[in-house]
Amino acid sequence: MQTFRHVNMKKLLGILVLGLLWCNVSFADQSELNIEIKKAAQETEPIKINEEYSMNCVVDDGELNFELNQKVIKSNLKTEATMKFGEDGDIYMNLKQKINSSGKLSKGNFKIHYSPDFDKDLKKEMKKYMGMFEKTIENFGVYGIYGKSLVPIQIEDKKLAKKMLSLMKKVFASDAEMKNVLKKLKIKIYYHYLGTANIQSEKFYILKIYMAMEHPDENFLDEIDEMSFTMYGLIHVTSGYSIQMDGESYPVCTIYKQDKELVKIDTYDIF
Repeated sequence: MQTFRHVNMKKLLGILVLGLLWCNVSFADQSELNIEIKKAAQETEPIKINEEYSMNCVVDDGELNFELNQKVIKSNLKTEATMKFGEDGDIYMNLKQKINSSGKLSKGNFKIHYSPDFDKDLKKEMKKYMGMFEKTIENFGVYGIYGKSLVPIQIEDKKLAKKMLSLMKKVFASDAEMKNVLKKLKIKIYYHYLGTANIQSEKFYILKIYMAMEHPDENFLDEIDEMSFTMYGLIHVTSGYSIQMDGESYPVCTIYKQDKELVKIDTYDIF
């Protein structure tokens, strides 16, 4: 049980970081994607979720099962997610976010519940990460794109970089050595809209996000690089829903139009 729990906590932290950031410390080549991308020549219309559509995404690697459902109800994006921890029980999360006229999402109202059989010790340990759970669900789609246009140039996101550094400091708050090392760490995060791709006759915007780190201790940067991953976002043009690809976990996502399946994507086939 202890081994299983250790694996789940490690996987959980990975999901939390992915949900908040979906970024990488290396510069990925777009040829890593198994799709043909038509290079972007101009900016897109503002990204907005269409109320006629809904989305379901599942990540199941044998260690931890994560399922998320999203749909729009009366100009509110309703997100429901479940994390299954095997014999330790399940976690249920709900988030409602207002969609304004430009498509931007509000912070929303977040709620979390545990199954009656959820392990008490694990529940106590996981309370440390409640804020991260909320961010994971709130930012499940590609971070910060809603209500904005995608531009085919490299754009720096200073706000997200600040959040990334803050998260790292929180994770290592009890490690005096790491806290000292992180004081000298500098982070830069960039967005790059690459272009469009047709997947199963549906059009998607392809977005690349990557992160650069600077630190006087090169050994520390080498250690961080071992935990790196590459991220791309698939943004369905007509529905506005986005799917993340990082090369570590491979969600299977289905987009529906008026409750009828429109397209189902296994990201393992693309990345």
